[in-house]
Amino acid sequence: MTGTFNNFGRFACGYAIMPLMKTDVTKIGDSLAVTVPDELAGKLGIKPGDTVFLTETKDGLQLTTQAPSEYEEQLASGRAFVERHKKAFQLLANR
Repeated sequence: MTGTFNNFGRFACGYAIMPLMKTDVTKIGDSLAVTVPDELAGKLGIKPGDTVFLTETKDGLQLTTQAPSEYEEQLASGRAFVERHKKAFQLLANR
């Protein structure tokens, strides 16, 4: 399951959008930890001891329970290329 925290203070989890949830940041050793509210943990299917992955996106942070695969990284790279050259692709499509 994947969820995205966007810059508008909302969390997209699958197809449902959850309202802003307040959470705490605590210090553990030399790291910081963000607590996940029970409601969100239930929707993501995560429990204590599970590993999650954070990825920075143009819309904020993406939280997922699965490691990004090489395919997903290549797909993201391709999408970024298309976005960078969007006008050129639109011009070619209109010919």
